[in-house]
Amino acid sequence: MKGKVIEATNVQEAYDLLEDQPVGAKLHVFRPQLDLDLQHDGIYCGGSGEVCCYVGLRDGIIVGVEKIQGKSIATVKLWYKNEFRFVKVAMSRMFRRRNIQPTILLVDFCVPPFSAN
Repeated sequence: MKGKVIEATNVQEAYDLLEDQPVGAKLHVFRPQLDLDLQHDGIYCGGSGEVCCYVGLRDGIIVGVEKIQGKSIATVKLWYKNEFRFVKVAMSRMFRRRNIQPTILLVDFCVPPFSAN
């Protein structure tokens, strides 16, 4: 399996892969929401009804998932504003943009398989 990448097609497959190692993903980023959540150690829920700007997708690594008040929250390491940051991301939060189907904040899950050799 050298040189191959495993792609999870949904969140449940990503959870299953997380049992063995971190999982790569892309995070939909909205400003100023991500900036505010990073400043206050909040849970990132994407754009809200407030004025916001869609920035785009950022590569990240899901390093863990926990339940907070019954909701699945992922801890994601990403490069943002010239440094690595850890952000807690709501896994069930959906949003819709023009010409795009409703989606969750974390998408395109993938794992480069580790080998013992």
